[in-house]
Amino acid sequence: MARRLTRLVFGLLLCGTGIALMIDADLGLAPWDVLHQGIAEHTGIEIGTVAIFVGFVVLLAWIPLGERIGVGTVLKDNPTLTARLSDRLLKLAPRQPLRVVLDSRLRTPPTATVCAKQDRAKTLIVTTSRASRSRRRPFEQAGVEVVSLSAKNGRVSFPALLTMLGRRGITSVLIEGGSTINAAALHEKLVNHVVLYLAPILMGGQDAKAVIGDRSPNRLAQALPLRHVTVRRIGKDLVVEGDL
Repeated sequence: MARRLTRLVFGLLLCGTGIALMIDADLGLAPWDVLHQGIAEHTGIEIGTVAIFVGFVVLLAWIPLGERIGVGTVLKDNPTLTARLSDRLLKLAPRQPLRVVLDSRLRTPPTATVCAKQDRAKTLIVTTSRASRSRRRPFEQAGVEVVSLSAKNGRVSFPALLTMLGRRGITSVLIEGGSTINAAALHEKLVNHVVLYLAPILMGGQDAKAVIGDRSPNRLAQALPLRHVTVRRIGKDLVVEGDL
């Protein structure tokens, strides 16, 4: 832990030095630092103090976020689905998204990672009448809330789900699921923004899974075009974003 904290402090020192040198050399600033400098010039407060204050306000003003996945992701990957401040320190962010798992038959193991340590990050499992009440008890004992909603084509109804989340004050939902969940959300026309991470790796095969499941469009004109597309790089990978 001491070694990691040393790296963190040293990294912050280098970051702060880099920002100071950019300001001194009049090379311009990153978009977020332009805000800090503008506030500093209008208020007379040092830019470092402004950066700390703005970061604190952003954390407080965090819009409630629901992170939604399908049970297939839980069964195959056993993800944590938590927000972290640093990958190296493995430190959780002070405010965590509500983890929403869609599981029409309640196949999620009570020992899954998303069901552990509910005091740090809450989990909501949404199921249907196909799941027996007896299967809910282990989850309730672990502090995991289980809610039953109406079904559509044997799965949790997306409109019913978003209505329920909206009543809970959740105004933004991140869908981090597999092809089945992605297809269902797009079919219901409930997606307004898409983020695609592309790695420079070629994969394929007759049994390859697509990003979007269900049936392929019969014609190219039936495909969903993205608007306001932006592309950026993260290391070797590409991130493509666009609106629907």
